[in-house]
Amino acid sequence: MMMSGTSSAPQSVMILVLFIYLTGSLGSNLRAGEQRIIRCRDAERSTLLKIKEEIYDDEEHGLMSWGKEEGKRECCEWVGVRCDNKSGHVITLDLSPPTFERDSKRVWPSAVNISSSLAHLHYLNYLDLSGVYFYGDSPIPSFIGSLSSLRYLNLSHTSINGEIPPQLGSLSSLEFLDLSYNFDLNIKNLGYWLSNLSSLRLL
Repeated sequence: MMMSGTSSAPQSVMILVLFIYLTGSLGSNLRAGEQRIIRCRDAERSTLLKIKEEIYDDEEHGLMSWGKEEGKRECCEWVGVRCDNKSGHVITLDLSPPTFERDSKRVWPSAVNISSSLAHLHYLNYLDLSGVYFYGDSPIPSFIGSLSSLRYLNLSHTSINGEIPPQLGSLSSLEFLDLSYNFDLNIKNLGYWLSNLSSLRLL
């Protein structure tokens, strides 16, 4: 009996070691699988790529991480993009050039108009386009007023012009609004739309 008990001890140790090894391997595989999960939503990835095409015509402004390739499918990790941890929806879009310096003569990325594709990012609460040069007749588009989740909007140093649309007054969640250094902007009925921005903290 003692011989049998002694011989079974090494077997028990071996089984225990094998169990730890297998469970460790399974855990590692699970973690690797979790890392491969794509949070980015297909529709929003396509929207972001469309915005890139309409504003950035090259990759010299820090958007090299944006792409259609398999290795770049996770748009929540793209430069200037942040997604909600639970839903995966894009909530932050910062396209301000990384090298942007106020009042400098640096060549900024340019576009004809603010991309209408922005209207498809329904959960966006932070939008920064400061330093992107919109040339020609480029007013603030009325669709900005449909981004009802916006809390931060920065359109400074963009050369936008024309009348500030009254639809901007629909942004009841907006806390920060910067339209500075756009010298051809004008506004009608300031009190009307400004009074609707009940959450505004800084203008």
